[in-house]
Amino acid sequence: MTYDEAVKFIEAMGANVIKLGLERVEELLHAMGDPQENLNVIHVAGTNGKGSFCAFISSILRDAGYRVGVYTSPHLVSYAERYSINGENISEKEFSDIVEYIKESAGDIDPTPFEMLTALAFEFFKRNNTDFVILEVGLGGRFDATNVIKKPVLSAIAQIGMDHMDYLGDTVEKIAFEKGGIIKKNSPAVLYFQDKSVYDVIKGICDEKNAKLYYPEYQDIEVVSQNFRETVFNLKTDLYEYKSLAIRLIGNYQMENASNAVCASYALQQSGIPVSEENIRNGLKNAKWEGRMELFDTKPMILLEGAHNIDGIRELRSSLETYYKDIPITLLLGVLGDKEYEKMLQEIVPLCDRIVLTKPENTRALELSILKERTEKIKPVEFVSENINEAFEYGFTHTEENGVLCCAGSLYLVGAIKKHVLNGNNIEKIVKMREKNGNLIFGGNYVLRNF
Repeated sequence: MTYDEAVKFIEAMGANVIKLGLERVEELLHAMGDPQENLNVIHVAGTNGKGSFCAFISSILRDAGYRVGVYTSPHLVSYAERYSINGENISEKEFSDIVEYIKESAGDIDPTPFEMLTALAFEFFKRNNTDFVILEVGLGGRFDATNVIKKPVLSAIAQIGMDHMDYLGDTVEKIAFEKGGIIKKNSPAVLYFQDKSVYDVIKGICDEKNAKLYYPEYQDIEVVSQNFRETVFNLKTDLYEYKSLAIRLIGNYQMENASNAVCASYALQQSGIPVSEENIRNGLKNAKWEGRMELFDTKPMILLEGAHNIDGIRELRSSLETYYKDIPITLLLGVLGDKEYEKMLQEIVPLCDRIVLTKPENTRALELSILKERTEKIKPVEFVSENINEAFEYGFTHTEENGVLCCAGSLYLVGAIKKHVLNGNNIEKIVKMREKNGNLIFGGNYVLRNF
């Protein structure tokens, strides 16, 4: 089986199929010899910030000398992005080999694509002898396929907000209960510093399961310096204090995500896992995460942000107001139809000078006629195209050289832009790169060659 054949086999099982529950994946994993057993897992749930938290905590553990596997979703360009060990993605050969092994093991079991992808993760990390696995929940937590883990080293809950209400509930408390389903008996947990209503739900779950909850009673973040290259901040809580922590993931919210990773590091230390202050500082500074406030240093600048719900869009607006105040902003927007897109539009559209609309590569994408109608209730739309390349090119060429083209609304949109536009075959047709640092252009956590 080749890589392409493996991908087709997975996708043939039902694109975008969501069937919550653990029975199928448990049966599949048992047929595979239960590869998830004996892995040291840090299990991560939440509405926003899961991926950034995974990037921060994996970077910290890598700096401490551990062999760290990371499983995240969705991918931007290739399925291989979902699986990495110490920053190196799974090879196409190993991906296809494991898919073939799963296919042979499955028999009459009929897993969903995500269940198969999750089983692949466990097998991959087992075969490669990882010290720790950072395991990101796909949807919710309690009935997510990743929740077959019986005793994680740590359960981490990132920011919780309103998303996937059809599956998780229509209040933040109900959603918190579903996310908190990853917390296991006698296993420690860490919670992102957030609303008391969320804290009360998670604390109740931890008390019921005798799980130690690490959550600062107060948290003070003081910005020392901030630009679109680096943020330096002081962090003080009742549990620990750090001066001049530096991160290169831009966005106001990344200080909060980094702080959650610091709290997780503290929890690991309390569990007897060696993680030093130097590891924390280096890990935070060296963390990378594509598609989240990812900056390309071009004229105009290109900003990719996978914000896809109301909380994420609010954070994006805050960051744009911080980093790109008084410069022209073109918004290239595409959203999914099952999101709170009208609230998202109200939040972000008024801030931007030019609006370009397109459609993400996903069957759940909102029809452009509806998106255009709703957007124009707020501000005129300048250009609309279902062709992402065409929409991107229009946005880029019509944005002032000192401005920024902000591409947001869906990770599927960001992934399509990275795959079809920002690559060696197409970039020279659209972007006139300016020489910087030799023949490389450095932007955020990504590198573009000067073609």
